[in-house]
Amino acid sequence: MERQFGQHTIAFEAPDIVRFVFRGDIEPKDQQGMHDFVEELHARHGLLYLLGDLRLGTGLSPETRKRLGHAPTHVPYKAMVFFGASFSMRTLFNMLNRAYVLMSRTTVSTVFVETEQEAREWISQQRALPPSG
Repeated sequence: MERQFGQHTIAFEAPDIVRFVFRGDIEPKDQQGMHDFVEELHARHGLLYLLGDLRLGTGLSPETRKRLGHAPTHVPYKAMVFFGASFSMRTLFNMLNRAYVLMSRTTVSTVFVETEQEAREWISQQRALPPSG
């Protein structure tokens, strides 16, 4: 199952991976559509792993940053891994994650790696960990 949101693509890979491919800036309409689609997947499949391809991503539009800053949304992920991120994208996504943690008092393991293979290996390692809680 795959959907397009502006220039960005989200694909569900059974049993529990949501693969994002970011291209260019994320606009508010894109962000809202992506959020709604992931919530649908979460309702059907439970907690998910986010696999984010940031090789072609450039950031968030100013309006998207503003919206995300005002109301942090629920993050239906067991863990998140991003690959191919530039320094600026790493910085941006780290800041978003920290803001989410502060505002929601929830933590989600988040890492950055160089390649998709490393990202998938990291998810496999996370699956092998005993459940927390």
